[in-house]
Amino acid sequence: MFGDVVDYEMKLNQLGKIAHNFWLEIPKHFDNCELDEFIVMPNHIHGILYVFYNYEVEHRTIVGNAYMRSLRNTKMFVPKIIQLYKAAVTREINKQKNVYFTWQKSYHDRIIRNDKELSNKCDYIIGNPTQWASDRNNPINIKK
Repeated sequence: MFGDVVDYEMKLNQLGKIAHNFWLEIPKHFDNCELDEFIVMPNHIHGILYVFYNYEVEHRTIVGNAYMRSLRNTKMFVPKIIQLYKAAVTREINKQKNVYFTWQKSYHDRIIRNDKELSNKCDYIIGNPTQWASDRNNPINIKK
Protein backbone atom coordinates (compact mmCIF):
# COMPACT_ATOMS: atom_id res chain seq x y z
CA MET A 1 0.00 0.00 0.00
CA PHE A 2 2.67 2.60 1.02
CA GLY A 3 5.56 1.15 -0.98
CA ASP A 4 8.08 -1.65 -0.72
CA VAL A 5 11.24 -2.51 1.14
CA VAL A 6 14.03 -2.83 -1.43
CA ASP A 7 17.57 -3.73 -0.35
CA TYR A 8 16.56 -3.15 3.29
CA GLU A 9 15.35 0.42 2.57
CA MET A 10 11.78 1.65 2.43
CA LYS A 11 10.86 2.97 -1.02
CA LEU A 12 7.68 5.02 -0.73
CA ASN A 13 5.12 5.08 -3.51
CA GLN A 14 2.69 7.97 -4.02
CA LEU A 15 0.47 6.81 -1.15
CA GLY A 16 3.47 6.37 1.15
CA LYS A 17 4.63 9.89 0.35
CA ILE A 18 1.21 11.18 1.37
CA ALA A 19 1.41 9.34 4.72
CA HIS A 20 5.00 10.58 5.21
CA ASN A 21 4.22 14.20 4.36
CA PHE A 22 1.14 14.35 6.58
CA TRP A 23 3.19 12.99 9.50
CA LEU A 24 5.63 15.85 8.95
CA GLU A 25 2.67 18.27 9.14
CA ILE A 26 1.64 17.25 12.69
CA PRO A 27 3.73 19.93 14.49
CA LYS A 28 2.22 22.62 12.23
CA HIS A 29 -1.23 21.75 13.59
CA PHE A 30 -0.21 21.03 17.18
CA ASP A 31 2.29 23.66 18.28
CA ASN A 32 3.20 21.76 21.44
CA CYS A 33 4.47 18.76 19.42
CA GLU A 34 7.80 17.85 17.90
CA LEU A 35 8.73 14.83 15.81
CA ASP A 36 11.50 12.35 16.44
CA GLU A 37 12.20 9.12 14.53
CA PHE A 38 9.44 7.79 12.30
CA ILE A 39 9.06 5.55 9.30
CA VAL A 40 6.30 4.71 6.89
CA MET A 41 6.42 0.97 6.22
CA PRO A 42 4.58 -0.90 3.45
CA ASN A 43 1.39 -1.30 5.52
CA HIS A 44 1.87 0.65 8.78
CA ILE A 45 3.82 3.46 10.40
CA HIS A 46 6.03 3.88 13.44
CA GLY A 47 6.88 7.26 14.91
CA ILE A 48 7.89 9.18 17.99
CA LEU A 49 6.15 12.42 18.81
CA TYR A 50 7.11 14.66 21.70
CA VAL A 51 4.14 16.47 23.25
CA PHE A 52 4.96 19.36 25.55
CA TYR A 53 2.92 20.84 28.37
CA ASN A 54 4.21 24.19 29.57
CA TYR A 55 7.18 23.48 27.27
CA GLU A 56 8.33 20.47 29.31
CA VAL A 57 7.82 16.81 28.55
CA GLU A 58 5.56 15.41 31.27
CA HIS A 59 5.80 11.72 30.39
CA ARG A 60 6.25 9.53 27.34
CA THR A 61 3.76 7.30 25.63
CA ILE A 62 4.18 4.97 22.67
CA VAL A 63 1.22 5.27 20.37
CA GLY A 64 0.07 2.72 17.97
CA ASN A 65 2.62 1.94 15.42
CA ALA A 66 3.43 5.50 16.38
CA TYR A 67 5.50 6.12 19.45
CA MET A 68 4.45 9.31 21.16
CA ARG A 69 5.28 11.35 24.20
CA SER A 70 2.00 12.58 25.65
CA LEU A 71 0.67 14.90 28.30
CA ARG A 72 -0.19 13.96 31.86
CA ASN A 73 -3.39 16.04 31.95
CA THR A 74 -4.60 15.59 28.41
CA LYS A 75 -5.27 11.90 27.88
CA MET A 76 -7.32 12.62 24.77
CA PHE A 77 -4.62 14.70 23.05
CA VAL A 78 -2.69 11.79 21.52
CA PRO A 79 -5.83 10.01 20.27
CA LYS A 80 -6.90 13.29 18.67
CA ILE A 81 -3.57 13.61 16.85
CA ILE A 82 -3.83 10.04 15.56
CA GLN A 83 -7.48 10.50 14.57
CA LEU A 84 -6.75 13.69 12.63
CA TYR A 85 -3.62 12.24 11.02
CA LYS A 86 -5.46 9.12 9.86
CA ALA A 87 -8.40 11.18 8.60
CA ALA A 88 -6.18 13.57 6.63
CA VAL A 89 -4.18 10.72 5.06
CA THR A 90 -7.35 8.79 4.22
CA ARG A 91 -8.99 11.82 2.59
CA GLU A 92 -5.93 12.60 0.49
CA ILE A 93 -5.29 9.00 -0.58
CA ASN A 94 -8.94 8.45 -1.49
CA LYS A 95 -8.72 11.40 -3.88
CA GLN A 96 -6.43 9.23 -6.01
CA LYS A 97 -7.99 7.50 -8.98
CA ASN A 98 -9.14 3.90 -8.35
CA VAL A 99 -7.97 3.89 -4.73
CA TYR A 100 -9.98 3.13 -1.62
CA PHE A 101 -7.95 3.26 1.57
CA THR A 102 -8.76 2.66 5.24
CA TRP A 103 -6.59 2.33 8.34
CA GLN A 104 -6.87 -0.40 10.92
CA LYS A 105 -9.51 0.53 13.46
CA SER A 106 -7.24 1.45 16.37
CA TYR A 107 -3.58 1.73 17.35
CA HIS A 108 -1.26 0.49 20.08
CA ASP A 109 0.17 2.67 22.83
CA ARG A 110 2.34 2.37 25.89
CA ILE A 111 4.59 4.55 28.03
CA ILE A 112 8.29 4.94 27.24
CA ARG A 113 9.75 4.89 30.73
CA ASN A 114 13.34 6.05 30.25
CA ASP A 115 16.00 7.18 27.81
CA LYS A 116 17.27 3.65 27.24
CA GLU A 117 13.83 2.51 26.17
CA LEU A 118 13.51 5.60 23.97
CA SER A 119 16.86 4.78 22.38
CA ASN A 120 15.73 1.19 21.78
CA LYS A 121 12.52 2.40 20.12
CA CYS A 122 14.47 4.79 17.89
CA ASP A 123 16.79 1.94 16.87
CA TYR A 124 13.77 -0.27 16.18
CA ILE A 125 12.18 2.37 13.95
CA ILE A 126 15.38 3.03 12.03
CA GLY A 127 16.04 -0.69 11.57
CA ASN A 128 12.47 -1.70 10.79
CA PRO A 129 13.00 -2.08 7.01
CA THR A 130 15.82 -4.58 7.63
CA GLN A 131 13.33 -6.80 9.49
CA TRP A 132 10.49 -6.55 6.97
CA ALA A 133 11.12 -9.93 5.31
CA SER A 134 10.31 -11.70 8.60
CA ASP A 135 7.76 -9.17 9.95
CA ARG A 136 4.41 -10.72 10.95
CA ASN A 137 2.69 -7.76 9.20
CA ASN A 138 4.37 -8.57 5.90
CA PRO A 139 1.66 -10.10 3.65
CA ILE A 140 4.01 -12.89 2.59
CA ASN A 141 4.15 -14.07 6.23
CA ILE A 142 0.41 -14.02 6.92
CA LYS A 143 -1.07 -17.51 6.98
CA LYS A 144 -4.24 -17.88 5.01
